[in-house]
Amino acid sequence: MKKYEFTGETKEFNGIALRRIRRISDGLVGGWIESESNLSQSGDCFVFDNAQIFGDARISGEARIYGDAWVFGNARIFGNARIYGGARIYGEARIYGEARIYGDAQVDKSWQCISISGLTYNIDLTPTWGHVGCVEFNPMELDDIKHDERISELEFHTIKETIRLQYKLMLSRMIGV
Repeated sequence: MKKYEFTGETKEFNGIALRRIRRISDGLVGGWIESESNLSQSGDCFVFDNAQIFGDARISGEARIYGDAWVFGNARIFGNARIYGGARIYGEARIYGEARIYGDAQVDKSWQCISISGLTYNIDLTPTWGHVGCVEFNPMELDDIKHDERISELEFHTIKETIRLQYKLMLSRMIGV
């Protein structure tokens, strides 16, 4: 059974035809997707407001995309993740769990984001207190962070320990330990 349908309203964005959706259960007009492959018909995932999903991006599970956020490329948003504001999620990014990405955050490449409270680091390694909620799980990137003169030894160990604990928690939830 379908949970959403196309309204018939279309717009062109950077040469891509986007179509507005409507939730069938209550008639709520949602955001914009390029094709049905962008938004799963199962689960409670949905695209609201003026959010746009295009390319090979996929939204599934209980994920919600709001505001003026864009998800594109080969990005995957699932679990109970929320993307909103002017956030841009693209490339091979994987956003899941209880992650909250918002504001002007840009998440790309092979980032895997989960919720973390406290100090995290943006793509350009500038410290952010609870803003982005992302960590890079690529061990090679940790070496780059360790040798970056902008990062103190204490900050590096805080990042490394946060990643280790969050990764352990994520794995335990995935395998039910």
